[in-house]
Amino acid sequence: MSDSDAGYVAHHNVAVISAQDKKTLDAIYKAAGTRALIWKRLDDTHAIVDPTRVSTLVRRLEDGGFSPDFSFDIL
Repeated sequence: MSDSDAGYVAHHNVAVISAQDKKTLDAIYKAAGTRALIWKRLDDTHAIVDPTRVSTLVRRLEDGGFSPDFSFDIL
């Protein structure tokens, strides 16, 4: 999506989680320890998460048996 596309919105300080499939994001979304850290589900495999609590999310994912693989871009 480019900034000329309809519906384009630019945000700063947003963290997005990307799951390998819908089933995985469903499980993360339903887990009590991670649910409060997810702000908005975008589609089957992506959700906006609290950017100030990414380290907490990583720890809770690992504790829940998930194997997080993160990539960060600093703008």
